[in-house]
Amino acid sequence: MRVKRVEARFFKNEVAVRRMINRAIYILILAVVIRMSGSAALAQGCVETAEAYRKAWESCTPVACVSPKLYSTIAVGSPGNVTTPYPKGFQWAWSNGFENLEKYAQWRLRQCRHPASGGTVTRDILLYVGFSPQSIVAGQAYTLLVMDLSQDTSLFIPSIEGWAEAFQSAFDLRLSLETQKRLTLSLSGSQLNQSDPANPVSPTSNFSRITGCSAASAALCSDAPLTLCAPDYRMAANAIKAFLPYNPSPKATTRNCADAFKKYVGDRAATPAEARALLVYCQDVNPCNSGLGLGFNPSYPGPGGALLQHFTGREYVFLNQTVEALKAAKIALSPPSIPPDDSGRSPFSDR
Repeated sequence: MRVKRVEARFFKNEVAVRRMINRAIYILILAVVIRMSGSAALAQGCVETAEAYRKAWESCTPVACVSPKLYSTIAVGSPGNVTTPYPKGFQWAWSNGFENLEKYAQWRLRQCRHPASGGTVTRDILLYVGFSPQSIVAGQAYTLLVMDLSQDTSLFIPSIEGWAEAFQSAFDLRLSLETQKRLTLSLSGSQLNQSDPANPVSPTSNFSRITGCSAASAALCSDAPLTLCAPDYRMAANAIKAFLPYNPSPKATTRNCADAFKKYVGDRAATPAEARALLVYCQDVNPCNSGLGLGFNPSYPGPGGALLQHFTGREYVFLNQTVEALKAAKIALSPPSIPPDDSGRSPFSDR
């Protein structure tokens, strides 16, 4: 009898141990499932493709994050009429990175909650990427292009050095190292000494100082009127402006513009002002451009305020090509509205 009691007790203990082991295994499996479910939910919120971004936009679905592989460009015209990111005469097209797409998605949700604000959201996007208020046409159709440029070898950051290398590689147009330095550092000859170090200033002030053009016009991303600019800038601009790729002429291309510039300069080194005219008229590097790979617009989020708030997202440039080749997703933006108040500041812009 005593042996049987010991055996029974041992059996009960064994059953209890098995139950504890099974329970521990169950808890472990449950924890793994919960963790995997959470990861899957997070993955669903992060947009990985251009088409997924388009669908999220059109369905007003929140976007938790955007893949760094995705880039965007704002094209003028309705989706059906947009065949290239920039007009065909441009050698390169401007683009912005995934952080911009994340910001646009946030603004889109505000538009979904307040449909009447669609035009204001579009205006904010245009200002954020560098459009001047004067260049935004109320009622004009604009298209947001979303592309995966992670494998595009033509992609580069539009610093002064980046542009110098691009023009040299594509058109054998060489800007001297001294000219590049003075454009990049925004220093005149009288400043090249240790007692007068460079200080961060507004890109538009730099443009005005280099070119002699009106500071007030530069703050509006314009060099007009050319008559107020320094002679070297004005004469270079007049020599090449007919080839500005926004012009309707089939001869208005970045290549022809670069060739005209080389002919104008000849064998001598271009001055910093002349080089700046090259960038403005041949590739739309307007007076608001920072030359640092960061967007800048004195009108975003509104005039005045601290200089830092006018710097926006990261900028990139890539070879202008068909949207079909890029496999770009097209998103129709609501036609922009006029400024909502006298300040020009939108209620949907970041403060």
